[in-house]
Amino acid sequence: MNVKICGLRQTLQQIRNNDESFEYELFKIAQTKGYYKPAAKATYTEIESVKSDFEQ
Repeated sequence: MNVKICGLRQTLQQIRNNDESFEYELFKIAQTKGYYKPAAKATYTEIESVKSDFEQ
């Protein structure tokens, strides 16, 4: 049974890795075509707001 679990784990990891590679390829294509617009950098106020949320 342990062999089956290891085989399943490897299969799932391979599927995940393939999916991540595919997503990265899509990102590169979108970036090349100008479809990708990076988000604006967070302001100091926004960063401090999130930090305070986690400190509570």
